[in-house]
Amino acid sequence: MSTATPAAQTPAATPLPTVLLQSWRLEFERSGGIAGLSQRLTLDDSGQGVFADLRRDRRVNGSLTPAEMAELRVLLANAWSQAQPASQTQPCADCFEYSLSFNAGSREETVRANSLGVSPRLRPLVQWLTTLLEGRLAP
Repeated sequence: MSTATPAAQTPAATPLPTVLLQSWRLEFERSGGIAGLSQRLTLDDSGQGVFADLRRDRRVNGSLTPAEMAELRVLLANAWSQAQPASQTQPCADCFEYSLSFNAGSREETVRANSLGVSPRLRPLVQWLTTLLEGRLAP
């Protein structure tokens, strides 16, 4: 269950950049918080992914549905339609720390942020990936 706006209802979705029409890989890491989480999600353009709770040494392989892939592509297009600052952190005790790495062809970008510093452009993607990761790692 996604908390992000479904792709079909996204008001002004950015057209998919050509970089999303080729092979790509996304790595999302979420760590910290009061519980000291350490989670990682790796996805590729086919929708295949590895969902990992590194603290509990638990890994789940899976794939996204076509609807989830369509939503993810829109979120990626909106998030990376403009260059992102490499770091978006603000001082914050017990915040979650996020790292997003996107690789496609010769394009490689990594953005690091914490709960307070996620830009408005990246926030829907971070929320969607967090919900996806939590759902796949749920017992």
